Amino acid sequence: MAKITRKNIDVNQNLSKLRNKVNLPLLDATTDADIAKHIAEDDAEALLDATRLKALQAAMQLGLDDIEAGRYKEFSSKTSLRKHLKSIITKAATTAKKT
Repeated sequence: MAKITRKNIDVNQNLSKLRNKVNLPLLDATTDADIAKHIAEDDAEALLDATRLKALQAAMQLGLDDIEAGRYKEFSSKTSLRKHLKSIITKAATTAKKT
C-alpha cells in the first residue's frame, strides 16, 4: 500500500520549491470533494485499525488469563503437539457436520 502524506500548500509560495515533491497537475485537479473523500477513507481505515488492535489486545488478555488460571497444555515434542491439534480439528469437523 502506498504511503499517503498530507501537506498544506500555500499557493502563494514559490512553486519551484515544490516541483520535486508534488505532482502539480494532479494537485490542480484535486477538488475539495476528493480531499473530503480521502480524509473519510483515511478515518475509516484508522477506525478499522483501532478495532483490530482492540480485538488483538482482548485475545491476548484472554490467553494471559488462561495461563494464569492454569488452563494450558504443555507438549514434550512436535509430534505430540501435532497429534493434539489434529484431534481438535477432527472434533471441530465432526461438530460442524452435525449442525
